[in-house]
Amino acid sequence: MNVRNLLTTLLMFAAFATLANTAVAAPPSYSGTYTVGSTRGTIKWTPTRGVRADYYLGDFVMNGARHTGYIYYTNDASRRVLLGYNDVNGNPVVSMVLMPQPNGTLTGPMSFYDRNGNVTKTGSAVLK
Repeated sequence: MNVRNLLTTLLMFAAFATLANTAVAAPPSYSGTYTVGSTRGTIKWTPTRGVRADYYLGDFVMNGARHTGYIYYTNDASRRVLLGYNDVNGNPVVSMVLMPQPNGTLTGPMSFYDRNGNVTKTGSAVLK
């Protein structure tokens, strides 16, 4: 293969790689409410950075307090969405396991954790 053909091939691969990277869309932003006992609060999720095609970091705002959170999309038939945030040591603070519903919402249980990783409260969340 001569140099010209090699450079043409490399440029084509670079163009395809660029198209493949731009074709992956970021996940949508979500907002909604959660309920724990008689307490009701607000949640907002906005993606800021993709880590992998199924895992993103973003702003997780709960009752007006902003945290760096994550969202993970499972690749199995359930299409579950895992959403939450951890403390500075990587321990979970809030986690949700949400399922897509026919009406376009994500609903599911949520858990709050103490510093030792024990569940302290449970509730439910509805996001759209």
